[in-house]
Amino acid sequence: MKKYIVRNKKTGGEMLFKFDMQGRLLAFDLLETEPTQKVYTFIQKQLPVTLGQLEQSVKKWTDSELHEVALDLSFESFWKTYANKNGKKKMCENTWAKMDDNERGLALAGIEKYNKAVKRDGVSKAYPSTYLNQRYWENYL
Repeated sequence: MKKYIVRNKKTGGEMLFKFDMQGRLLAFDLLETEPTQKVYTFIQKQLPVTLGQLEQSVKKWTDSELHEVALDLSFESFWKTYANKNGKKKMCENTWAKMDDNERGLALAGIEKYNKAVKRDGVSKAYPSTYLNQRYWENYL
């Protein structure tokens, strides 16, 4: 998953966009406390649904800037996000250490969809080491 913040230079208002690895919009959030009518109109009529659309829109908005939010690819981030503390943590950590940053990002991005599938299908959640070693995230991206 990739995250971007669009910040309005004049008002300081911010919008958070989350995209999947294919650049499709997953989530959108207003980070300002009181959105203006202009923001609501934007949401209704112009909300970018792909990363490419967002980049093009920001180029047109001379008073806005786009910032990519760096992903935390640490093992602790994975361990916290996966939220199933069964199995051998050290073995899981060793597997994580052997993965490159792209694999780590994909593994993290797949957790949410995997969790939904586990709940939907009524099956037990795999140990974290199994999720990594068997590359479960590849089935849920």
